[in-house]
Formats: sequence, C-alpha cells, structure tokens
Amino acid sequence: MTDYIKKNKFFIFDTGVNNHKSLYQSWKKILQSDLPLATRKSQAIGKFLQTPIFITVESSVLTHFILSVLFFKRYFVTLHNINYFLKQKRQNNIFNKLKALCIKFIFFASKEVIVNSFEQQAYLRKLSKKKSKVVPFQYIFTRQKDNLNNTVIVPGIIDEKRRNYNQIVSLAKEYKDFNFIMLGNISNASTELKKTMGSVKNITIFNTYVEDNLFDNYMRSASILLSLSTEKHESTISIEDYGISKDTGSTHLQRIYGIITVYSKSFPIPSDLECISYRISEIDYLINKIRVDRAALIKAKEKFYLDRKKFEKKIIAQFL
Repeated sequence: MTDYIKKNKFFIFDTGVNNHKSLYQSWKKILQSDLPLATRKSQAIGKFLQTPIFITVESSVLTHFILSVLFFKRYFVTLHNINYFLKQKRQNNIFNKLKALCIKFIFFASKEVIVNSFEQQAYLRKLSKKKSKVVPFQYIFTRQKDNLNNTVIVPGIIDEKRRNYNQIVSLAKEYKDFNFIMLGNISNASTELKKTMGSVKNITIFNTYVEDNLFDNYMRSASILLSLSTEKHESTISIEDYGISKDTGSTHLQRIYGIITVYSKSFPIPSDLECISYRISEIDYLINKIRVDRAALIKAKEKFYLDRKKFEKKIIAQFL
C-alpha cells in the first residue's frame, strides 16, 4: 500500500464532507494513510499544485466542470449515480441541456472513476471502458451484539417518494411484539404520515436528526433491517436503478453490522449478503424464526462475518 501512495500522491476534494464523512474514512482505511482533504475550490487548487492526482467526491456540477477543465485527465470522480453521467434523459429545457453536457464532459475528462459497490462497477463496465475502482461508502466494519431484541429498523431519510410507508405500518400492526424504529427525521413528512405513524404504539419516530451514537446502538441491537425503497430513483437528468446504477445505504449498513435485512421482491441482493438476506415475501417465516430458533440465524451471521473478510481483501487488492 505504501508503494501505491508514493506512486499516486493525491488528495480529496469534498464539499459535502459532513454527509460523506464515512466515505473519507473509507479512503483512509483502504490506503492506511491520512489523506489531505479540501472543502473549497481555493484549497483544491492550492493542494493540487503539490499533488499529481485529484479526487473529487461531491460538489455542484459547475464546480466539477471547472475543476475538470483545470485538471483534465488528472483527477478521479466519484459516481454515486451512473446513469446521471452515461444514460441521461432527453432534455428539452436549455438549462438542463447545458447541465447534461457538463456532466458528460466531467466523466470524459476524469482519469479514473470511483463507484461505491462491485454491482455498480459491473454495470459501469457495460457502458464504458473507463477505469474504475470500488470504494465503499462505508468501510468501517463491526459486529452486532449477541443478544438481539425484537426490533425492526428502517434507516434513512423519511421520504414518501422513496418508500412505501403504508406497508411498514401494516407490518407493525401485524407483528405487535416487535418494535419498528424509523431511524430518520420525520419532520419533513406529510401531516397524514406523521399522524398515522404516531398512532401505532410499536412504531418509534424521530422529529430531529438521529445522532450517530443512538443510530449505532439501534443498529447493533436490532434483529431486522427493513429495506423497502422504491426500485427506481428519478431526477431531471436520469432514472437510476437502486442496487445497479445507484447504490443504496441498506447494503452498506448490512455489511457493516452483519444485520439480517429484508428487501423488496426484486432488489438485486449482492452475492456476499445473500446468507443474511430475505425477501419481503419471507418476512413471516423470518419473524417466526427469530421468535423460536435464533440459533440458526446466528449461525448464518457467523458465516457472513467470515465471508466479509474476503470482501475486504477484494477491496484492498485493487490498490496493491
């Protein structure tokens, strides 16, 4: 790893550093080194003069475009949404047309690209020959507690466009001996959703940002992570497929903690997570398994923890 760092000195430019703190930590762990971090264009230009490789993680399209012109073919760019760069929708608005062209140039001008999963990388290779590396959004692994409680967690921003909350409410009413914890700020949700969830005794909601320590405690002790996001994400520029062209936080959280996760009927579950993953159609079987036969589930989790070491080696091998 030392040879890689000496050969490829670089630093990270990330204007969204608070939201992407975990990605910066992933880089540090993979390269086993502290990396210079810039959060303003002025810092970026100053550091670039001393550094041959430049990695930009998250910023506005205009900032990306300016930096790609200045540092043509000398920087990496992180693709959180691959279709955003390579399979854009037809644009009628002149502003969106210009934005789409800038985005394409950013991709073309980059020396190499970073994606957050091997599933994204496989999809990217179907569309482009551009070199890529996988840097997981979160790469600091841990384990759950041995004594798990009857808790189902639903992490992430509460957005009715992304998730079917009526289905979650129905599950909470059916499995009353389990507590359903919404690990996201509900303050921007509709009044109707707030009222509905607030009326169900075994659903816990938060009206503010969930602090990291509390979030971590729930993740370590819950029996199930419920991932029922919509299968597609649409913006003015592109339509993304979760788990394929766009990464999802659920797979990262599942890999970090080894938590059993329930996915929608057609979400593409990564192969290394299959032993601790279920479909929504299997949730009744899973709930009963937790009630009467936790030993079998613990055995599956132990297998996962062993297999996770192979995933770590695969990530590191890209940089050796």
